[in-house]
Amino acid sequence: ANGVTTTRNLWGIPWHFEYAAMLKSGGLSGPEFHTSGPLLDGNPPVWDGNLVVETPEDASSIVKKQKNAGYEYIKVYDKLEPDVFRAIIKAAKENSIPVVGHVSESITITEALNSGMKSLEHLIGYNLDAKDDLEEKLTAEKGVWNCPTLSMWDKWKRIEEMKNMEIEELKYVHPDIVADWMEHEMLDSSPEKLGKKLK
Repeated sequence: ANGVTTTRNLWGIPWHFEYAAMLKSGGLSGPEFHTSGPLLDGNPPVWDGNLVVETPEDASSIVKKQKNAGYEYIKVYDKLEPDVFRAIIKAAKENSIPVVGHVSESITITEALNSGMKSLEHLIGYNLDAKDDLEEKLTAEKGVWNCPTLSMWDKWKRIEEMKNMEIEELKYVHPDIVADWMEHEMLDSSPEKLGKKLK
């Protein structure tokens, strides 16, 4: 109704297959829907519910399971060890499923861009203070997409201000999620630096 025709969900759960089926059959009105599987993270994971992957052997098995289940992407997250990240990439290539997500803290942006990842989220891993454009050039050379989510960074920068605002669009967000947002404190993010990186 508001012009959103496609959604890309990057925190998949099995229920999303039912949701996608309802959309496809016309039983539910909504945008075209694509989803990754559950987030693959190291130990300890960032969020409860992340799928902890601690060994390369586990990585290979989990990628196959997510592909066979019908997920469209493998989502990697912050705490993966380098050997596990590389095993996920290898298994994903063998199973013809794209890898998307965060640049894990244990690897460099250069390795992530060279790995074959399809997209990176939130500009995590990029050097926002770099004096050259080598990262941008490598990103273009490797054909890696970015989802910068500038609105997210802006939200966290202005969270205290937003707590006292009447924001009409929040009517589209589940009340439990809004309540969770309102408990957060301001993050020291820089929408200005992020925007400059995109230029």
